Amino acid sequence: MGCLQHSRALKVWAGVERIAGTIDGHHWPSQSGGNVERAGIIGDHEVGAPKPFNHFGQGGSASKIKTAIRFGAALFLLASHALSGMTHLAALCRLLPERDPHPQIHAALEGVLDALLDPRRAGASVVRFELLMLAELGFGLDLATCAASGAENDLVYVSPKSGRAVSRQAGDPWKDRLLVLPAFLREALDPSPQDIADGFVLTGFFLARHVLEPRGLSFADARACFIAALAHDARRPSNEANGPGPLVARPAAR
Repeated sequence: MGCLQHSRALKVWAGVERIAGTIDGHHWPSQSGGNVERAGIIGDHEVGAPKPFNHFGQGGSASKIKTAIRFGAALFLLASHALSGMTHLAALCRLLPERDPHPQIHAALEGVLDALLDPRRAGASVVRFELLMLAELGFGLDLATCAASGAENDLVYVSPKSGRAVSRQAGDPWKDRLLVLPAFLREALDPSPQDIADGFVLTGFFLARHVLEPRGLSFADARACFIAALAHDARRPSNEANGPGPLVARPAAR
């Protein structure tokens, strides 16, 4: 058990190192066999861990991320969805161009890290972060108006071809060919488990098409593990009274 916890702790540290370095304009070299593998995290203190945050300067975001991980690492080890989510976020951030600062991503990451330990907030936060990543990489979705009519209300679909929203009236005849647009991506609403599942299908479709596949890449396994862990939490009896049942991703049309 001790070895397993040690391994998980190293994954948390390495994941945060990648995230923090990438969004601040640095890519950390591989440390296989180096300090990261030998480092340990015990309680609130790092033992023998590298000090990647020295490269940040005095920025407030960097300090908050550093503090959050230093005092929250042990909690991430106890939540399987949080550990998978951290690994997934690290993989996403490595898709950003090297040496370029990404202040919007950096700022958004603070909120995602704050929400990651709470399964009721984690899913929606990561979906929104994936949506922001698409925009940061030049493939942002247009969810403001209907692609067919220009309407601004009752937008419930997204065209897989254009990445633009489609209203219910315009899209219903073609709904089998469209992606679902969950309402929480347009309005300040509490999403259901199905909304979260639909959100991951939506962002996953465009990330795969525009970002991963052209590079010969696919999603890290951590993304599927994160979604599965959230689905498991949604099936727990304590959650059944608060909303619909488990996440069942609807197939995405290509």
